[in-house]
Amino acid sequence: MLKISIGLMTVLLLVGCSEKQSQPQVETNHEVKEDVAQQIGTETEAVNENIKANLVILENQPHFTTPEAQNLLASFIEKYPTIEKGKVDVIPVVAKNEGETVAALILIRNGLDKSITAEDLNGAVLSLFSVYGEKTVENTLDLIPEHVGELKTGEVRALRYDFPKDGIIEDYDYTKGVTAELSGMN
Repeated sequence: MLKISIGLMTVLLLVGCSEKQSQPQVETNHEVKEDVAQQIGTETEAVNENIKANLVILENQPHFTTPEAQNLLASFIEKYPTIEKGKVDVIPVVAKNEGETVAALILIRNGLDKSITAEDLNGAVLSLFSVYGEKTVENTLDLIPEHVGELKTGEVRALRYDFPKDGIIEDYDYTKGVTAELSGMN
């Protein structure tokens, strides 16, 4: 776990900001939902109707083509191989409090039966949560179209997102773990 965290932080530091200044995204922890469903011995409809996740790196994202970045992103695709049908979510790979901002490396995942773009995501609210379920940072997305491109059904896009200082709700050590939520998508 420590090795992955260090690798994630290295990737985060190497990755340039892919969105406009102070733009967040949110994700939910599907692994927790799946674990709960397994513990009670039932499968939810969402678990049964999943779409295979396919990581797509854009040409303008060369920082995600290094072997270290590829291995890190591949490990998250293996950990979260499917996307809930009918949902767009965000998986936080790593986040770091940088004083004036919280920088996060996220995976946006499209489970809708249509393609989406930055225009579809802009205006949605991305929130990060501590391992205790407390909201630590939140912001309304305002993504640059070229950095998102077109996400087809089942596609996953890696992005760096910087939450502005005014979006920080609570000081938190993100090395302990983080989940995310995306709400209010157009």
